[in-house]
Amino acid sequence: MQATDSETLTHIASNITRLRGERSMGWLARSVDVGTIHISRIEAGDVMPGSGLLVRIASALGVTPNDLLSSPKKKSKPVT
Repeated sequence: MQATDSETLTHIASNITRLRGERSMGWLARSVDVGTIHISRIEAGDVMPGSGLLVRIASALGVTPNDLLSSPKKKSKPVT
């Protein structure tokens, strides 16, 4: 089943936030040559990044664009 645009936007926002981790929005913004406010709006799910920006963000985070589009990874429970 294909994700809707809204679901895809949520996936991108969640994945960028998760993968950015402790690094600042400013770090990511400088890495991809956009303003911090633009990164903030993407992470809030308010703005869909264009394909070129999505590729640059993925590269900065060390993942593929598909990793940003995929459903966010759930934390696995330890096997007991």
